[in-house]
Order: sequence, then structure tokens, then C-alpha cells
Amino acid sequence: MHNLGNIFKLGTLVGTLLSWPAAALADIPVPRFSVGQPVSTAHQKLLDQGWSVSNDALKANPNHSEHHQLKAPLPSLITCSGTGEGLCAYGYNRKGKRLRLIAQPNGSLLRWLDVQ
Repeated sequence: MHNLGNIFKLGTLVGTLLSWPAAALADIPVPRFSVGQPVSTAHQKLLDQGWSVSNDALKANPNHSEHHQLKAPLPSLITCSGTGEGLCAYGYNRKGKRLRLIAQPNGSLLRWLDVQ
């Protein structure tokens, strides 16, 4: 019986260790941003912390010349509403977590969303 107790403890330990990486990935911290911060600054902060440009952004093809000008320095641009006067969305990924930044066309950050 003593061996059964040890096997149970070992099984519990192995189960805990195997589930730890999944739990750790779920707790990836999102950097601190502030409303009005330049989206270019937020972009660099994300890249520095291991985030990458999302597949949505890499596949995006801007329709308006204003959007092409925004995408050149910030490849994370997914889309802008309207003809360049509306809000713009930028996308990032890190270890399965997705993040969207929403900014004004002038580059001022308005909000950020964790879009699991």
C-alpha cells in the first residue's frame, strides 16, 4: 500500500508539471499603455517584449493611399475605417494570445483589446 501512495503522489506531481506551461501561456502580460500614447511607441514596446505582427496584419492589403502610408512604418496595421479619417486597428500575437490596438489616424492610441 505504501507504494500506491507514492505512485499517486508522483502522478499528481507529473500532472501539475505538465499543466503548468499551458497555464503560464494564458497569463502572458499585456504591456501598459496609455490613451494618447503614439501607436509607434506601443508597437516598439510590444516587439521588445516578444510580440509579433499578427497574421491578419501581414495579410492585410490597404485600399487607400493614406493606409499605405500608415502601413509602411507599422506593418501591424490591419485596417482603417473610412478613407483614412477613421479609426485604425493594429494586430499582434504572442504564444497564442492576440492583441489589437485601436488608434486615431494621427497615431494616438485610443484602446487595446485582448481578443482571445
